[in-house]
Amino acid sequence: MLGKTGIAWEPPLWGLYPLDLEERMEVAIGAQTPQGEGMPGLEFEVLPGGLVAETLHIGSYGQLPLAYNALFAAIHERGLRPQAPVREAYLVGLAEAPQEELMTRLIIPIQESMA
Repeated sequence: MLGKTGIAWEPPLWGLYPLDLEERMEVAIGAQTPQGEGMPGLEFEVLPGGLVAETLHIGSYGQLPLAYNALFAAIHERGLRPQAPVREAYLVGLAEAPQEELMTRLIIPIQESMA
């Protein structure tokens, strides 16, 4: 856990996910740290910038698929292509609020279609 590593970090915590969810998949959890901060055993990666589609979901984590469906539909309706990794920023988590008040920012990198 970052809190026990001694590394300074800034909220929110982030989740990075593949585009296609499977029964078993590799995900990453991260946080923003001051540039150059490092510690053996932890990987540091700078995520690329660029165009994204995003939405703010307020409610339980169990309802996230509804927000994702709407966001992916909006991306496809505009002729854009989603790119990995999909990012979730946990703005208000379970330790801070009841499930109906959780806030999760969903961010999907996008690319213009080569039609």
